[in-house]
Amino acid sequence: MTRRAAQAGIPDITAHDFRHTFISDLLAAGVDIATVQSLAGHESATTTAGYDRRPAAARRAAVDLLAA
Repeated sequence: MTRRAAQAGIPDITAHDFRHTFISDLLAAGVDIATVQSLAGHESATTTAGYDRRPAAARRAAVDLLAA
C-alpha cells in the first residue's frame, strides 16, 4: 500500500486508515452504531466511536437529530 500511495502521490496510507474510513462512512450514511460495531468486530460501541473521523459538524448534526 505504501508503494501504491507513493505512485499516486498521496501521503502514506495504512490498512488501519481504511478501517477508519469504513467506519466513518457507515456512520455518515446513518447506519446505527450497534450495526457498525458488529461489522467492525468491536466488543464495545465506545471503541467503534473512537474510529469516527467525521467532522465535528456532522457529529453535531447527528446529536441534533435526537432533539428533533
